[in-house]
Amino acid sequence: MSGSDGDPSATADPGDACAFEAIQALPGFCSLIKRSPTLDGQLPLRAAQHCSPVFEGNEAGFQIVLAQPMALRRNRRGLKVDMTPPAFEQTQQQVRGAIDRLVEGGLLERGGYWHRLLAEDALPIRRNRIFLWTGFLVKPAPGVALRIGRAFNRNSRISIVEHAIVDRSGFTPLVLVIDGSSLRDEPVYIDEEIGCVLPVASRASLRLRSIRAAPQVVQAFESFFDGHYFEVKANKPSGKYRRVLRALVVPPAATCDGEVFYAGPAVHAVSTLRLFHDPRGIAHQAPAGVSLPYCTVRNVVRSTADWDGLAFTSERKETPKAMSALARDWRAAGGRTSGDAYDFLSGYFYRPPRAEPYWQLQPWVFAVTPPGWSTVLDGLPAGGTDGMRGIIHSDQFHSVAMVYRLFTPGRVTIRLGTPLLRFFPIPRRLQSAGMRLLETS
Repeated sequence: MSGSDGDPSATADPGDACAFEAIQALPGFCSLIKRSPTLDGQLPLRAAQHCSPVFEGNEAGFQIVLAQPMALRRNRRGLKVDMTPPAFEQTQQQVRGAIDRLVEGGLLERGGYWHRLLAEDALPIRRNRIFLWTGFLVKPAPGVALRIGRAFNRNSRISIVEHAIVDRSGFTPLVLVIDGSSLRDEPVYIDEEIGCVLPVASRASLRLRSIRAAPQVVQAFESFFDGHYFEVKANKPSGKYRRVLRALVVPPAATCDGEVFYAGPAVHAVSTLRLFHDPRGIAHQAPAGVSLPYCTVRNVVRSTADWDGLAFTSERKETPKAMSALARDWRAAGGRTSGDAYDFLSGYFYRPPRAEPYWQLQPWVFAVTPPGWSTVLDGLPAGGTDGMRGIIHSDQFHSVAMVYRLFTPGRVTIRLGTPLLRFFPIPRRLQSAGMRLLETS
Protein backbone atom coordinates (compact mmCIF):
# COMPACT_ATOMS: atom_id res chain seq x y z
CA MET A 1 0.00 0.00 0.00
CA SER A 2 1.09 3.57 -0.55
CA GLY A 3 0.13 4.33 3.03
CA SER A 4 -2.91 6.59 2.92
CA ASP A 5 -5.73 4.18 2.11
CA GLY A 6 -6.92 3.82 5.69
CA ASP A 7 -6.32 3.20 9.35
CA PRO A 8 -4.96 -0.34 9.86
CA SER A 9 -7.43 -0.90 12.68
CA ALA A 10 -10.38 0.10 10.45
CA THR A 11 -12.42 0.90 13.55
CA ALA A 12 -15.90 2.25 12.86
CA ASP A 13 -16.99 5.79 13.59
CA PRO A 14 -19.28 5.99 16.63
CA GLY A 15 -22.36 6.36 14.44
CA ASP A 16 -21.53 3.42 12.15
CA ALA A 17 -22.78 -0.12 12.56
CA CYS A 18 -20.20 -2.71 13.58
CA ALA A 19 -20.01 -5.63 11.16
CA PHE A 20 -17.59 -7.75 13.19
CA GLU A 21 -15.15 -7.85 16.07
CA ALA A 22 -11.49 -8.71 15.53
CA ILE A 23 -8.51 -9.72 17.65
CA GLN A 24 -5.01 -9.25 16.27
CA ALA A 25 -2.93 -12.04 17.74
CA LEU A 26 0.08 -11.77 15.42
CA PRO A 27 0.86 -8.04 15.14
CA GLY A 28 2.89 -6.83 12.20
CA PHE A 29 2.10 -9.70 9.83
CA CYS A 30 -1.14 -8.47 8.21
CA SER A 31 -3.50 -5.53 8.68
CA LEU A 32 -7.15 -4.88 7.84
CA ILE A 33 -7.89 -1.60 6.11
CA LYS A 34 -10.70 0.33 4.46
CA ARG A 35 -9.26 1.72 1.26
CA SER A 36 -10.16 4.84 -0.68
CA PRO A 37 -12.75 4.65 -3.49
CA THR A 38 -10.23 6.10 -5.94
CA LEU A 39 -7.48 3.64 -4.96
CA ASP A 40 -5.37 6.60 -3.86
CA GLY A 41 -5.93 8.37 -7.16
CA GLN A 42 -4.80 5.41 -9.28
CA LEU A 43 -8.07 5.19 -11.24
CA PRO A 44 -8.26 6.89 -14.64
CA LEU A 45 -9.70 10.40 -14.20
CA ARG A 46 -12.83 9.56 -16.18
CA ALA A 47 -13.66 6.61 -13.93
CA ALA A 48 -12.72 8.49 -10.75
CA GLN A 49 -15.10 11.32 -11.59
CA HIS A 50 -18.10 9.44 -12.88
CA CYS A 51 -18.16 5.67 -12.20
CA SER A 52 -20.07 5.22 -8.95
CA PRO A 53 -20.23 1.38 -9.14
CA VAL A 54 -16.42 1.12 -9.35
CA PHE A 55 -16.10 3.65 -6.52
CA GLU A 56 -18.26 1.54 -4.25
CA GLY A 57 -16.55 -1.66 -5.34
CA ASN A 58 -13.12 -0.25 -4.51
CA GLU A 59 -14.00 0.67 -0.94
CA ALA A 60 -16.16 -2.40 -0.22
CA GLY A 61 -15.10 -4.56 2.69
CA PHE A 62 -11.81 -4.69 4.56
CA GLN A 63 -8.64 -5.40 2.63
CA ILE A 64 -6.20 -7.96 4.05
CA VAL A 65 -2.80 -6.32 3.61
CA LEU A 66 0.42 -8.31 3.85
CA ALA A 67 3.26 -6.40 5.53
CA GLN A 68 6.15 -8.39 4.02
CA PRO A 69 6.37 -9.66 0.41
CA MET A 70 6.42 -13.39 -0.30
CA ALA A 71 7.01 -15.62 -3.30
CA LEU A 72 4.83 -18.68 -3.95
CA ARG A 73 5.66 -21.47 -6.36
CA ARG A 74 4.98 -25.13 -7.08
CA ASN A 75 7.38 -27.77 -8.38
CA ARG A 76 7.67 -31.56 -8.30
CA ARG A 77 8.20 -31.51 -4.55
CA GLY A 78 5.04 -29.49 -3.92
CA LEU A 79 4.24 -25.96 -2.85
CA LYS A 80 6.90 -23.64 -1.47
CA VAL A 81 6.74 -20.22 0.19
CA ASP A 82 9.81 -17.97 0.18
CA MET A 83 9.76 -15.24 2.85
CA THR A 84 11.75 -12.30 4.11
CA PRO A 85 13.46 -12.81 7.50
CA PRO A 86 10.81 -10.72 9.37
CA ALA A 87 7.98 -12.72 7.81
CA PHE A 88 9.74 -15.99 8.60
CA GLU A 89 10.11 -14.98 12.22
CA GLN A 90 6.42 -14.02 12.44
CA THR A 91 5.00 -17.08 10.73
CA GLN A 92 7.37 -19.75 12.03
CA GLN A 93 8.49 -18.54 15.45
CA GLN A 94 6.19 -15.88 16.89
CA VAL A 95 3.15 -17.89 15.85
CA ARG A 96 3.85 -20.54 18.51
CA GLY A 97 3.58 -18.11 21.40
CA ALA A 98 0.55 -16.42 19.81
CA ILE A 99 -1.35 -19.70 19.46
CA ASP A 100 -0.42 -20.77 23.00
CA ARG A 101 -1.80 -17.49 24.37
CA LEU A 102 -5.05 -17.90 22.41
CA VAL A 103 -5.50 -21.42 23.74
CA GLU A 104 -4.71 -20.38 27.31
CA GLY A 105 -7.18 -17.50 27.00
CA GLY A 106 -9.93 -19.78 25.77
CA LEU A 107 -10.09 -18.15 22.33
CA LEU A 108 -9.02 -21.33 20.54
CA GLU A 109 -10.12 -24.84 21.45
CA ARG A 110 -7.22 -26.80 22.94
CA GLY A 111 -6.42 -29.68 20.60
CA GLY A 112 -9.07 -28.48 18.17
CA TYR A 113 -8.75 -28.10 14.41
CA TRP A 114 -7.21 -24.61 14.40
CA HIS A 115 -4.88 -25.39 17.30
CA ARG A 116 -3.53 -28.41 15.45
CA LEU A 117 -3.28 -26.60 12.12
CA LEU A 118 -1.59 -23.40 13.28
CA ALA A 119 0.41 -24.47 16.36
CA GLU A 120 3.77 -24.47 14.56
CA ASP A 121 3.18 -22.52 11.36
CA ALA A 122 1.01 -19.57 10.27
CA LEU A 123 1.38 -20.79 6.67
CA PRO A 124 0.70 -24.53 6.80
CA ILE A 125 0.48 -26.38 3.48
CA ARG A 126 -2.02 -29.19 3.07
CA ARG A 127 -1.96 -30.97 -0.28
CA ASN A 128 -2.63 -28.26 -2.87
CA ARG A 129 -3.65 -25.55 -0.43
CA ILE A 130 -1.71 -22.89 1.45
CA PHE A 131 -3.54 -21.83 4.62
CA LEU A 132 -2.38 -18.29 5.31
CA TRP A 133 -3.39 -17.21 8.81
CA THR A 134 -3.54 -13.42 8.83
CA GLY A 135 -2.93 -13.26 12.58
CA PHE A 136 -6.53 -12.14 13.17
CA LEU A 137 -9.51 -13.85 14.76
CA VAL A 138 -12.97 -12.53 13.89
CA LYS A 139 -16.56 -12.79 15.08
CA PRO A 140 -19.40 -11.42 12.90
CA ALA A 141 -22.23 -9.30 14.30
CA PRO A 142 -25.73 -10.84 14.51
CA GLY A 143 -27.20 -11.37 11.06
CA VAL A 144 -23.86 -10.77 9.33
CA ALA A 145 -21.78 -13.16 7.23
CA LEU A 146 -18.17 -12.39 6.40
CA ARG A 147 -17.31 -13.45 2.85
CA ILE A 148 -13.56 -14.08 2.67
CA GLY A 149 -12.12 -13.96 -0.82
CA ARG A 150 -9.63 -12.40 -3.19
CA ALA A 151 -8.54 -8.79 -3.38
CA PHE A 152 -10.40 -7.16 -6.25
CA ASN A 153 -9.33 -4.19 -8.40
CA ARG A 154 -5.71 -4.68 -7.37
CA ASN A 155 -4.70 -8.03 -8.75
CA SER A 156 -2.73 -10.20 -6.30
CA ARG A 157 -2.18 -12.97 -8.90
CA ILE A 158 -3.24 -15.74 -6.54
CA SER A 159 -6.39 -17.81 -6.51
CA ILE A 160 -8.29 -17.63 -3.21
CA VAL A 161 -10.83 -20.30 -2.25
CA GLU A 162 -13.83 -18.26 -1.12
CA HIS A 163 -15.51 -19.12 2.16
CA ALA A 164 -17.67 -17.39 4.76
CA ILE A 165 -17.69 -16.95 8.53
CA VAL A 166 -21.09 -16.69 10.25
CA ASP A 167 -20.66 -18.54 13.55
CA ARG A 168 -20.90 -16.32 16.63
CA SER A 169 -20.20 -18.97 19.27
CA GLY A 170 -16.58 -17.83 19.42
CA PHE A 171 -13.77 -16.29 17.40
CA THR A 172 -12.65 -17.87 14.13
CA PRO A 173 -9.10 -17.51 12.75
CA LEU A 174 -9.13 -15.33 9.64
CA VAL A 175 -7.40 -17.63 7.16
CA LEU A 176 -6.91 -17.14 3.43
CA VAL A 177 -6.96 -20.45 1.58
CA ILE A 178 -4.70 -20.15 -1.47
CA ASP A 179 -5.31 -22.62 -4.28
CA GLY A 180 -1.86 -23.85 -5.24
CA SER A 181 -2.99 -25.67 -8.39
CA SER A 182 -2.56 -22.49 -10.43
CA LEU A 183 1.06 -21.97 -9.30
CA ARG A 184 4.07 -23.04 -11.34
CA ASP A 185 7.83 -23.23 -10.77
CA GLU A 186 8.19 -19.56 -11.70
CA PRO A 187 7.60 -17.61 -8.46
CA VAL A 188 4.45 -15.55 -7.98
CA TYR A 189 5.23 -12.56 -5.78
CA ILE A 190 2.53 -11.32 -3.43
CA ASP A 191 2.55 -8.14 -1.40
CA GLU A 192 0.16 -5.62 0.11
CA GLU A 193 -3.49 -6.50 -0.66
CA ILE A 194 -3.99 -10.26 -0.87
CA GLY A 195 -7.61 -10.75 0.21
CA CYS A 196 -10.81 -9.11 1.37
CA VAL A 197 -13.31 -9.50 4.20
CA LEU A 198 -16.72 -8.42 2.90
CA PRO A 199 -19.64 -8.21 5.39
CA VAL A 200 -22.99 -9.22 3.88
CA ALA A 201 -26.32 -10.38 5.29
CA SER A 202 -26.26 -13.97 6.50
CA ARG A 203 -29.52 -14.74 4.74
CA ALA A 204 -30.86 -13.74 1.32
CA SER A 205 -32.46 -15.37 -1.69
CA LEU A 206 -32.12 -15.10 -5.46
CA ARG A 207 -34.50 -16.49 -8.06
CA LEU A 208 -33.44 -16.86 -11.71
CA ARG A 209 -36.11 -16.23 -14.37
CA SER A 210 -36.50 -15.29 -18.02
CA ILE A 211 -36.78 -11.59 -18.85
CA ARG A 212 -40.18 -12.47 -20.33
CA ALA A 213 -41.52 -12.38 -16.77
CA ALA A 214 -40.23 -8.85 -16.16
CA PRO A 215 -41.53 -6.31 -18.71
CA GLN A 216 -40.98 -3.58 -16.11
CA VAL A 217 -37.23 -4.30 -16.13
CA VAL A 218 -37.16 -3.99 -19.93
CA GLN A 219 -39.07 -0.70 -19.74
CA ALA A 220 -36.66 0.66 -17.12
CA PHE A 221 -33.65 -0.29 -19.26
CA GLU A 222 -35.10 1.37 -22.36
CA SER A 223 -36.03 4.45 -20.36
CA PHE A 224 -32.52 4.83 -18.94
CA PHE A 225 -30.55 4.12 -22.11
CA ASP A 226 -32.58 6.39 -24.35
CA GLY A 227 -31.41 8.58 -27.20
CA HIS A 228 -30.80 11.58 -24.95
CA TYR A 229 -28.49 9.52 -22.71
CA PHE A 230 -26.23 8.60 -25.61
CA GLU A 231 -26.40 12.09 -27.08
CA VAL A 232 -25.08 13.57 -23.84
CA LYS A 233 -22.56 10.78 -23.31
CA ALA A 234 -21.02 11.42 -26.73
CA ASN A 235 -19.66 14.69 -25.34
CA LYS A 236 -19.38 14.13 -21.60
CA PRO A 237 -20.44 11.69 -18.83
CA SER A 238 -24.21 11.94 -18.44
CA GLY A 239 -24.41 11.65 -14.64
CA LYS A 240 -27.77 9.92 -15.11
CA TYR A 241 -26.99 6.99 -12.82
CA ARG A 242 -26.32 9.28 -9.87
CA ARG A 243 -29.51 11.25 -10.53
CA VAL A 244 -31.54 8.04 -10.56
CA LEU A 245 -30.11 7.04 -7.18
CA ARG A 246 -31.10 10.37 -5.62
CA ALA A 247 -34.70 9.94 -6.71
CA LEU A 248 -35.70 7.06 -4.39
CA VAL A 249 -36.61 7.67 -0.75
CA VAL A 250 -37.97 4.40 0.63
CA PRO A 251 -37.24 2.64 3.96
CA PRO A 252 -34.82 -0.28 3.48
CA ALA A 253 -36.22 -3.79 3.47
CA ALA A 254 -35.20 -6.05 6.34
CA THR A 255 -34.70 -9.08 4.09
CA CYS A 256 -33.74 -9.68 0.48
CA ASP A 257 -35.82 -11.80 -1.87
CA GLY A 258 -33.90 -10.90 -5.01
CA GLU A 259 -34.56 -11.82 -8.62
CA VAL A 260 -32.29 -12.30 -11.60
CA PHE A 261 -33.68 -11.97 -15.10
CA TYR A 262 -31.86 -13.04 -18.25
CA ALA A 263 -32.46 -12.65 -21.97
CA GLY A 264 -31.04 -14.93 -24.63
CA PRO A 265 -29.39 -18.31 -23.95
CA ALA A 266 -30.25 -19.87 -20.58
CA VAL A 267 -26.69 -20.64 -19.45
CA HIS A 268 -26.54 -18.73 -16.16
CA ALA A 269 -27.05 -20.27 -12.73
CA VAL A 270 -27.87 -19.35 -9.14
CA SER A 271 -25.87 -21.26 -6.53
CA THR A 272 -25.24 -21.04 -2.80
CA LEU A 273 -21.91 -20.70 -1.01
CA ARG A 274 -21.22 -23.92 0.90
CA LEU A 275 -17.76 -23.50 2.41
CA PHE A 276 -17.63 -22.08 5.94
CA HIS A 277 -14.96 -21.56 8.60
CA ASP A 278 -16.05 -21.54 12.23
CA PRO A 279 -14.40 -21.79 15.68
CA ARG A 280 -14.29 -25.58 15.38
CA GLY A 281 -12.86 -25.86 11.86
CA ILE A 282 -14.13 -26.06 8.28
CA ALA A 283 -17.63 -27.07 7.20
CA HIS A 284 -18.90 -27.81 3.70
CA GLN A 285 -22.51 -27.00 4.39
CA ALA A 286 -24.23 -23.78 5.41
CA PRO A 287 -25.39 -23.59 9.04
CA ALA A 288 -29.12 -23.63 9.67
CA GLY A 289 -30.79 -20.36 8.75
CA VAL A 290 -27.86 -19.17 6.61
CA SER A 291 -28.16 -18.67 2.85
CA LEU A 292 -25.52 -16.91 0.73
CA PRO A 293 -26.72 -17.12 -2.88
CA TYR A 294 -24.87 -15.85 -5.91
CA CYS A 295 -25.51 -15.82 -9.64
CA THR A 296 -22.85 -16.91 -12.12
CA VAL A 297 -23.06 -15.19 -15.51
CA ARG A 298 -21.61 -17.18 -18.40
CA ASN A 299 -20.51 -16.07 -21.83
CA VAL A 300 -23.09 -16.37 -24.62
CA VAL A 301 -21.09 -14.77 -27.44
CA ARG A 302 -17.68 -16.14 -28.44
CA SER A 303 -15.41 -13.10 -28.63
CA THR A 304 -11.85 -12.56 -29.83
CA ALA A 305 -9.75 -9.41 -29.84
CA ASP A 306 -6.09 -8.49 -30.13
CA TRP A 307 -4.69 -5.98 -27.59
CA ASP A 308 -1.47 -4.20 -28.55
CA GLY A 309 -1.08 -2.30 -25.30
CA LEU A 310 -2.96 0.76 -26.53
CA ALA A 311 -6.07 -0.48 -28.34
CA PHE A 312 -7.88 -3.50 -29.74
CA THR A 313 -6.49 -3.96 -33.25
CA SER A 314 -9.09 -6.55 -34.24
CA GLU A 315 -12.36 -7.85 -32.89
CA ARG A 316 -14.65 -10.73 -33.74
CA LYS A 317 -17.97 -11.67 -32.19
CA GLU A 318 -19.89 -14.80 -33.19
CA THR A 319 -23.46 -13.79 -32.37
CA PRO A 320 -26.21 -15.12 -34.73
CA LYS A 321 -27.84 -17.75 -32.51
CA ALA A 322 -27.47 -15.75 -29.32
CA MET A 323 -28.76 -12.58 -30.98
CA SER A 324 -31.85 -14.37 -32.26
CA ALA A 325 -32.63 -15.67 -28.76
CA LEU A 326 -32.09 -12.20 -27.29
CA ALA A 327 -34.44 -10.58 -29.79
CA ARG A 328 -37.19 -13.15 -29.16
CA ASP A 329 -37.04 -12.72 -25.40
CA TRP A 330 -36.83 -8.93 -25.58
CA ARG A 331 -39.89 -8.65 -27.82
CA ALA A 332 -41.81 -11.13 -25.67
CA ALA A 333 -41.19 -8.83 -22.67
CA GLY A 334 -42.58 -5.83 -24.56
CA GLY A 335 -39.23 -4.40 -25.59
CA ARG A 336 -38.25 -2.84 -28.90
CA THR A 337 -35.49 -4.43 -30.95
CA SER A 338 -34.64 -1.14 -32.59
CA GLY A 339 -33.35 2.02 -31.01
CA ASP A 340 -30.48 3.06 -28.81
CA ALA A 341 -31.20 0.86 -25.77
CA TYR A 342 -31.37 -2.39 -27.71
CA ASP A 343 -28.36 -1.48 -29.85
CA PHE A 344 -26.35 -0.92 -26.67
CA LEU A 345 -27.51 -4.15 -25.01
CA SER A 346 -26.91 -6.28 -28.08
CA GLY A 347 -23.40 -4.85 -28.49
CA TYR A 348 -22.40 -7.07 -25.53
CA PHE A 349 -18.63 -6.48 -25.73
CA TYR A 350 -17.08 -2.99 -25.85
CA ARG A 351 -13.51 -2.06 -26.74
CA PRO A 352 -11.35 -0.04 -24.33
CA PRO A 353 -10.77 3.68 -24.76
CA ARG A 354 -7.38 4.24 -26.35
CA ALA A 355 -4.48 3.84 -23.90
CA GLU A 356 -6.81 2.74 -21.07
CA PRO A 357 -6.50 -0.99 -20.32
CA TYR A 358 -10.18 -1.51 -19.48
CA TRP A 359 -12.90 -3.06 -21.63
CA GLN A 360 -16.58 -3.50 -20.78
CA LEU A 361 -18.97 -6.42 -20.94
CA GLN A 362 -22.72 -5.75 -21.08
CA PRO A 363 -24.34 -9.13 -20.28
CA TRP A 364 -28.02 -9.73 -20.98
CA VAL A 365 -28.67 -10.18 -17.28
CA PHE A 366 -30.50 -7.96 -14.77
CA ALA A 367 -30.57 -7.95 -10.96
CA VAL A 368 -33.54 -6.73 -8.93
CA THR A 369 -33.33 -6.30 -5.15
CA PRO A 370 -35.67 -4.70 -2.57
CA PRO A 371 -35.18 -1.15 -1.25
CA GLY A 372 -31.90 -0.61 0.59
CA TRP A 373 -30.15 -3.58 -1.07
CA SER A 374 -27.41 -3.39 -3.68
CA THR A 375 -25.63 -6.02 -5.75
CA VAL A 376 -21.91 -6.81 -5.58
CA LEU A 377 -20.49 -7.64 -9.01
CA ASP A 378 -17.30 -9.70 -8.90
CA GLY A 379 -15.55 -10.23 -12.21
CA LEU A 380 -13.77 -13.50 -12.93
CA PRO A 381 -10.54 -13.96 -14.90
CA ALA A 382 -11.49 -14.50 -18.54
CA GLY A 383 -9.41 -14.78 -21.68
CA GLY A 384 -6.28 -13.39 -20.04
CA THR A 385 -8.08 -10.41 -18.53
CA ASP A 386 -9.33 -9.92 -14.99
CA GLY A 387 -12.77 -8.71 -13.94
CA MET A 388 -13.08 -5.96 -11.36
CA ARG A 389 -15.46 -5.47 -8.42
CA GLY A 390 -18.35 -3.04 -8.65
CA ILE A 391 -21.55 -2.41 -6.72
CA ILE A 392 -24.82 -1.31 -8.31
CA HIS A 393 -27.93 -0.04 -6.53
CA SER A 394 -30.06 -2.81 -7.99
CA ASP A 395 -33.18 -1.63 -6.16
CA GLN A 396 -33.19 1.26 -8.63
CA PHE A 397 -30.90 0.28 -11.52
CA HIS A 398 -30.90 -3.33 -12.73
CA SER A 399 -28.42 -3.63 -15.57
CA VAL A 400 -25.46 -5.88 -14.74
CA ALA A 401 -22.18 -4.86 -16.40
CA MET A 402 -18.53 -5.66 -15.85
CA VAL A 403 -15.23 -3.87 -16.44
CA TYR A 404 -12.17 -6.01 -17.20
CA ARG A 405 -8.53 -5.09 -16.76
CA LEU A 406 -6.00 -5.88 -19.47
CA PHE A 407 -2.47 -6.62 -18.27
CA THR A 408 -0.27 -7.69 -21.18
CA PRO A 409 -0.55 -7.34 -24.96
CA GLY A 410 -1.87 -10.38 -26.76
CA ARG A 411 -5.03 -12.11 -27.94
CA VAL A 412 -8.11 -12.10 -25.72
CA THR A 413 -10.36 -15.09 -26.43
CA ILE A 414 -13.51 -15.74 -24.42
CA ARG A 415 -15.18 -19.03 -25.24
CA LEU A 416 -18.84 -19.92 -25.04
CA GLY A 417 -19.92 -20.88 -21.54
CA THR A 418 -16.94 -19.26 -19.81
CA PRO A 419 -17.92 -17.91 -16.36
CA LEU A 420 -17.56 -14.12 -16.61
CA LEU A 421 -18.77 -12.75 -13.30
CA ARG A 422 -20.63 -13.56 -10.12
CA PHE A 423 -22.95 -11.30 -8.18
CA PHE A 424 -24.84 -11.38 -4.91
CA PRO A 425 -26.93 -9.01 -2.75
CA ILE A 426 -25.64 -6.78 0.04
CA PRO A 427 -27.57 -4.44 2.36
CA ARG A 428 -26.19 -0.93 1.92
CA ARG A 429 -26.07 -0.45 5.69
CA LEU A 430 -23.21 -2.98 5.77
CA GLN A 431 -21.20 -1.21 3.07
CA SER A 432 -20.37 1.56 5.55
CA ALA A 433 -20.18 -0.67 8.63
CA GLY A 434 -16.91 -0.79 10.51
CA MET A 435 -15.13 -3.33 12.67
CA ARG A 436 -14.17 -3.25 16.31
CA LEU A 437 -10.59 -4.20 17.14
CA LEU A 438 -10.45 -5.73 20.61
CA GLU A 439 -7.50 -5.55 22.94
CA THR A 440 -6.12 -8.78 24.37
CA SER A 441 -4.24 -9.17 27.63
